[in-house]
Amino acid sequence: MAKEIMIAVDAQDAQDEQASVGQEAPGFGPQVEEAEQLDKELFAEVSPKGRFSSKALNPLVKATNSLLPMFDQTPDYPEFNTGTYETWPEDFVRIFSMFSAASRDAAAEDVIKSELVIDFADATSDNDLQMLAGKVQALSKIKDFKKWMKKPREEVVVEPVTEDTGETAEMNEDEIDELFASRL
Repeated sequence: MAKEIMIAVDAQDAQDEQASVGQEAPGFGPQVEEAEQLDKELFAEVSPKGRFSSKALNPLVKATNSLLPMFDQTPDYPEFNTGTYETWPEDFVRIFSMFSAASRDAAAEDVIKSELVIDFADATSDNDLQMLAGKVQALSKIKDFKKWMKKPREEVVVEPVTEDTGETAEMNEDEIDELFASRL
């Protein structure tokens, strides 16, 4: 008898789970879409703007692919087609944002020289891309940086800030009456 009950419970759980698959939590759809849109806008804002030839972008892609494995990502970013680009694709900006943050943190901990910090947002020309490619390629070969990247990081816990008003939550009836009277 116990097996039959277990099976019935499991079958009910399976039905419940199947019914909820593909459903979003109520009220979160618009918030998720809004957050995604904001995210896209922020990356578009930091995207380098200028005139970049595929001839200069592709060595940067090659350097990028040499550094991606340190971030547990496959080194398969595609090369750019022939032509000139005025901005970078969002996914390329995301990768460079990741490189930038890691290189800044590594420099702050004296793992790499500050000259190797990846600062891509101000790139406006092919010459700037050549400099970036050199920095990215150099980072991919620095053994101390590789070791540093493999170290586990402490999670930063952000606790909500609460404002202390100095008032206590407990008030007797006279104090409550006095508070209401003072607001009239």
